[in-house]
Amino acid sequence: MTCRWTSRRSVSSTTVRDLPLRIATINTWKGDGPYEARLDALCAQLRGVEADVVALQEALVAVDGSLSTPGCLARELGMTTATFAHRRKLRMVEGREVDCWSGLALLSRWPIVDVLTHALPSDDQDGERGVLLAAIETPAGLVRIANTHLTHLRARSALRRAQLDAVLADPFLARPAAARLVCGDMNATPGTPEIGGVLGDTRLWHVVDAYEAANGAEMRATMSDRNDHVRPGTGERVLDYIFSLADTPHAQPYLLDARVVLDRPSDCGVYPSDHFGVMVSLAS
Repeated sequence: MTCRWTSRRSVSSTTVRDLPLRIATINTWKGDGPYEARLDALCAQLRGVEADVVALQEALVAVDGSLSTPGCLARELGMTTATFAHRRKLRMVEGREVDCWSGLALLSRWPIVDVLTHALPSDDQDGERGVLLAAIETPAGLVRIANTHLTHLRARSALRRAQLDAVLADPFLARPAAARLVCGDMNATPGTPEIGGVLGDTRLWHVVDAYEAANGAEMRATMSDRNDHVRPGTGERVLDYIFSLADTPHAQPYLLDARVVLDRPSDCGVYPSDHFGVMVSLAS
């Protein structure tokens, strides 16, 4: 069996499935590794989990339009897309040098009715960071989503906190909504000042880690050396999150279920990314 990108029957973008609403997030690892086989695996597994909205980080888009992770997934899954193309540089993809962006994207089964992008505080050693915000009209009501990827610099905990604070303080999220979610690769584990501090700070929002709220103390990992794309000895770490924001604890949406997804090898033994994904099911 040859695992390459092939055309498949798309899922209708207007298909109405019973609630709950399913939101997933995944760092797609640019064009690294066996890109085409990974994209094939990512598409197949996203189809399997039936996510309604997917937040993508490190979403590869070639400047000449020849490659696009969000474009391919949106077309094959019958979803609409919004992108924030930034972090442009030359990268190796399947053995050839490609001028491309490694940005942020959202895929949605439901209409994306408003989009906003802007830069976040950054460090020259890391490069530009940003946030993609969107309002999506779902059967559960209007959902506001922020998709972001915080700095990877290990010693810059304070910068990650400043980036996350800037996302939470964005006026876009304060507008009326049935639910507000912040998705992404935070490059920080639970209990660090940037993650623990945000979850414990109620000045702007009551913030919960949707995975913990739905599953309690159940173990999880989104970066694991079980994944062939990850360096041996990495162990099991949580770097990827979906946060739910509300004015008060009682205003939080019903978080019905949360699980790690996109975490299996394909029939060819290829994992979709060097990260696993997280998916949350909710009702307003």
